Amino acid sequence: MTRDLLEVINDNDVLIATANKSIYNRRTIRTILLASYRQEKFVIGYSASFVKAGSLASTYTTVPLLIEELGGFLDRLIDDQSIDWQADFTDHFDVVINAQVARSLNLPAPDPELIKARIKTLEAKLEEAPAHEVQ
Repeated sequence: MTRDLLEVINDNDVLIATANKSIYNRRTIRTILLASYRQEKFVIGYSASFVKAGSLASTYTTVPLLIEELGGFLDRLIDDQSIDWQADFTDHFDVVINAQVARSLNLPAPDPELIKARIKTLEAKLEEAPAHEVQ
């Protein structure tokens, strides 16, 4: 895995980690983060704990936020008696930034709330635009 990992990190500006435990786990995460730092690249994690471990940033959802989303879902079900069962991402999420990692990579540490607002703006644009217009 190390040679493949180094090639991926070398060929890209950022590594976006997914919740794939066969790649990102307790045995491998330190190696992945250190290899990315040595290449002066950063990792976007998939959880708040990944950011604590050393990735630059992540979006994440907590149980209270999911309960809030479920409440809205149930309210719509009771009010409309209809539900769009299409899979979707949650509207209730937070953004976390590792300011120490940003500093060590000479990157500005943006305000998490600004990032969250930008994500929501982009999602709204994606929902409004026909699929062929999304770039």
